[in-house]
Amino acid sequence: MSLLEMLAVLAIGGLLIAVTAPVLDRYLAALEFRSQTREIGRDIARMRVTALLERRLIYFPQTDAYGQPSYEGLSAPLPDDWEIEGDPVIFLKTGACLGSVLTLTAPNGRSARLDFEPPLCRYVEL
Repeated sequence: MSLLEMLAVLAIGGLLIAVTAPVLDRYLAALEFRSQTREIGRDIARMRVTALLERRLIYFPQTDAYGQPSYEGLSAPLPDDWEIEGDPVIFLKTGACLGSVLTLTAPNGRSARLDFEPPLCRYVEL
């Protein structure tokens, strides 16, 4: 192989990497968003068991003394700048829930809807 052939191969390889890197980055970001969304949905659905075992009413999200949303009950803190919108999911002392639709929005504009179906609050990602 000559030096010219090796340079051509390296140039083509560099072009392929330059073209695929942004696509791969967007794909990985989408996978991470989906994974975090599913984890949040599972955490909220598990609050049903907590309400049943502790025989107490649970609202998600709750509001603090200043009217700001509080996301207690999640296994990990809500990622920075994420927002959850929608009517609260209410879990009764019996473990039943009244259902709700929540929208999760990330700072990059991605969003996901979580539909919690009564009475068991299984969630469906829409």
